[in-house]
Amino acid sequence: MPLTPVELTCPDCQVTLVADSVVELADVVGKHELSIHERQAVRQHVLSRIGAQNR
Repeated sequence: MPLTPVELTCPDCQVTLVADSVVELADVVGKHELSIHERQAVRQHVLSRIGAQNR
């Protein structure tokens, strides 16, 4: 019996994440958040600090 893929769309960036199981999907979502959204948050923080220093 073949596995049915499990999908979840990220509400922040509309990327659809797909995995073979709910457990695997949880891992994929965790990696997505760390790689995409953490970098974005760090970038925003750095840009805010640079902007504050230049005032």
